[in-house]
Amino acid sequence: MECDSKAGEAKVITAGELVVILGQYHSAIARLGSGIISLSGALKRSEDAEVKQAADEAWMKLNEFVDCMDGVADGLNALTQKKEAQNGE
Repeated sequence: MECDSKAGEAKVITAGELVVILGQYHSAIARLGSGIISLSGALKRSEDAEVKQAADEAWMKLNEFVDCMDGVADGLNALTQKKEAQNGE
């Protein structure tokens, strides 16, 4: 495996740039989440008790994931607001 000669080099980016970069990631995750919600909802309507139970467990894990992503979004927003406040002084 070839070694990347630029590995280890750091580039400083602003919070605003980070938010833009992560915006694309967020869009992809949102589409994935929407699909998972639809699938889980369909499985919850199953007449098979084991399928319903698995769907309920998946739904709980999805809620945990959404809570985690909300926390990340809050952190990014706080970081962006701090940078904007510093630039406005």
